[in-house]
Amino acid sequence: MQTDTLPWYREPWPWLLMAGPALAVVASLGSAYLAVQGADPIIEDHYYERGLDINATLRRVQQAADLGIHASVEYDGVQRGESVWVRVRSTQAIHDTALQVRLVHPARAGADQTAVLGRVPNSPDTNAEFTGQWPQSAPVAPELANRPDAINWRIALQGSDWQVEGDAQGRNEISAR
Repeated sequence: MQTDTLPWYREPWPWLLMAGPALAVVASLGSAYLAVQGADPIIEDHYYERGLDINATLRRVQQAADLGIHASVEYDGVQRGESVWVRVRSTQAIHDTALQVRLVHPARAGADQTAVLGRVPNSPDTNAEFTGQWPQSAPVAPELANRPDAINWRIALQGSDWQVEGDAQGRNEISAR
């Protein structure tokens, strides 16, 4: 009895059995390529410095709480050259001669405003007043007044060793605690 035998590579069964492991090798090579080429964008390069900044901000916020600081901000508008006034009330004396005020919108970074305000002469240490203008180099930002997203605006006031933050509350006034 004679049987015709084909060489192994002409039989379908060895190829069918090798297809699974071959696909696994190809898939693992594809995964390795994606892992090497696609860095995780969530990880920040300077995470340690960012962490130090966060800790410093937390210390400034705690210092503001220890001083019992409450602040209110009034402004003519948020356009270039428009006036800004800040009244800082505290339970202890505040000796800052300048104050940084930042108006921040979480979704529109181009509309953020920052100004440095000078202290009004002879204002009391526990009820200090600061005044200034939005800088001429500031981008033109939309008015906060009568906007449905006005509550999305945040204000940050920073003295030499303290910081308070708050939300927009209506037209031309913001309270920070």
